[in-house]
Amino acid sequence: MSFANEVKRWVNPRTAGGQMGLALVALTIAAAVHPVAYENLVLVPESVLREYKVWLVATHMFIVPVDALTIIFGVIILITCGNFLEQHWGTRRLWFFVAGVGLTSAVAVLVVGLFSKTIALFPVFGGLGVMTWLWVAQGLLMGSGRANFFGFPVSGYAFAAIGAAFPVINALRGGWPYGWLLELETFVGLALTVAYVYHFTPAALWTRFRSWQLHRELNRRSSHLKVVGGEKRNMPGDSDKYLH
Repeated sequence: MSFANEVKRWVNPRTAGGQMGLALVALTIAAAVHPVAYENLVLVPESVLREYKVWLVATHMFIVPVDALTIIFGVIILITCGNFLEQHWGTRRLWFFVAGVGLTSAVAVLVVGLFSKTIALFPVFGGLGVMTWLWVAQGLLMGSGRANFFGFPVSGYAFAAIGAAFPVINALRGGWPYGWLLELETFVGLALTVAYVYHFTPAALWTRFRSWQLHRELNRRSSHLKVVGGEKRNMPGDSDKYLH
C-alpha cells in the first residue's frame, strides 16, 4: 500500500474523526496563510461583541496554533478519540456533543470577555479544547478498562486525567488569574464533558425529575390502601392477600 493510500485510509472523510481531522488542518492552514481568513475564522471575543461576527463561535472549534507538533498530534487525537466515540455514541450524538460543548464554552468566554479586556482581545483556538474534551470523554467511557498511552497501559480514568492535565499545566504556567482565564473555554468544556458522559444533561435531569414525580404521585395515590388478610374475606387461611 502506498503512503498516499495509507493516509487516505487513516484520515477517512467518511468517519467523524476523519472529518474533524481534515477540518482542523484546512481551517488552521487557512487562518495562518491569510490575515482576512484569520480575522473571520479565529474567535476573538471582541470581534463577536463589537463587530457581531457570531460565526466565529463555530469556526474556531477546529483551529489550533500553527505548530507542526500541535497540528499532527491534534489530527491524531481527533481521529482516534473521535472514531472511538463515534462507535460508542453514533455519529449524530458525537457531533451533538462537540457542537453543544464547543458552543456553550465559547459563549462562556464571551460573557467573561464583557468584563475582562484580556479575554476580550485574546484569540481563542477552540481546536485545543475539542481535542481535550474528546480525549477525556473517551477515558471516562473506558472507565477502569485499559487504554494505551504511547505504549503504556493505563486505565481509562488515568487516560482522562492525563488529557485534563494539559490545560491545567498551561494554566499554572500562565499564572493566576491570566493563565486560568486563557484556559477558561477548555475548563468549561471539561465540566460539560463530565456532565454529558455521566448523563447530567438538562434532558437527562428532567427525565429523572419526571420519574421522581411519577413515583411520588403513585405512592401518594396508594397511601390509603392496606393489606387485608384472607380470613377477613371468608377466604381459606392459605389464601393470598389482596390490596383494597
